[in-house]
Amino acid sequence: PPNATVTIDDQSIGPLDMVRRRGIALPEGPHRITVEAPGYLPWDRIVNASDRPITLEVNLVQLPD
Repeated sequence: PPNATVTIDDQSIGPLDMVRRRGIALPEGPHRITVEAPGYLPWDRIVNASDRPITLEVNLVQLPD
C-alpha cells in the first residue's frame, strides 16, 4: 500500500516508496526491519546486513474483516 512505513531497529525510517527508491545503508550485522500500513498485518524480519546489497520482497497481508 502507498502509505506503508519502514522501521529499522525500532527507528522510524520513512515511507516504503522512499526506501525502495533510495535504499538504506546499514552497518554489518543483524537488523530488525518492520513494514506497517493501516489495515494490514505488519511485515517483520531479521536480516543480516553485509557489504553486499540485498533486496527484500515485502508483501503485506490485509487484515481480515
